[in-house]
Amino acid sequence: MKTISDKIGGGIPDLAQAYRNAASSRHNSAHSAIYQYNYAWLENLKNEIISIAAALDILITARCRQVSANTGIRLDAHDINAALNFRFLELENGMYKETKEIGGRARKRWADLATAIAHLQPSLVRKNEFLIILNSRKRIESWYS
Repeated sequence: MKTISDKIGGGIPDLAQAYRNAASSRHNSAHSAIYQYNYAWLENLKNEIISIAAALDILITARCRQVSANTGIRLDAHDINAALNFRFLELENGMYKETKEIGGRARKRWADLATAIAHLQPSLVRKNEFLIILNSRKRIESWYS
């Protein structure tokens, strides 16, 4: 999951530690009437949760795609790396830049996110890709499979 998170701009050094920290803070806040959230921490937590969720969803979806495409071979015989291909829409100067790698050369620029998604999403399964939407800070906003 860490490798996937890194490839899609997750930016978390340790996914397991981030999860433990979030669970601990959630537990503390649920059992203390005077618990004070740090709003900067909440924003960071949101980014961490999105990164963890995206990595897990992509990993499971990629494996399911492989199994569906070839049910005749054992699960561990599939190469998961072959199913982990990404396309990015990066918000830059009010436009969405379509790239194959974060910060890469623009393949196309889109003025409207909904139009870009509507155009790109139908071919994701056929191309064995995942579409990652990044905000202007290159953080994951959403993803499509």
